[in-house]
Amino acid sequence: MFILLTGCGVSSQPVQSIEGPVTSVKIGGMEVECSAAVKRNAKGAAAATEEGYPCLVLMPEDIPVKTADGDTVSMQAFREQAKEEDMLDVKVVLANEKDIGEDPESRELTAAEVVILE
Repeated sequence: MFILLTGCGVSSQPVQSIEGPVTSVKIGGMEVECSAAVKRNAKGAAAATEEGYPCLVLMPEDIPVKTADGDTVSMQAFREQAKEEDMLDVKVVLANEKDIGEDPESRELTAAEVVILE
């Protein structure tokens, strides 16, 4: 019993940010491909799977959106760019650290900042 409890007590570290392409723009947010964050602690067959995982990122209107060079971009300009470009790569700094996994609820995130990587 002790070994079982010890094994269950081991958990992955929460993440502070995710990086990936924007797969769709939604009202109040976007979907970002976040398989790397989901699989970061996977081993064996789970790590090798090619299943993709989207994260739903809620984006309050007042969060900063920047380019990789540090230039500020308006939320409207960012949304238009994300809709027009296929697979626009972004880094999303999360409002709160979160343990992201296969469970869809764990992949519902709130952004504190968005950085356009391309």
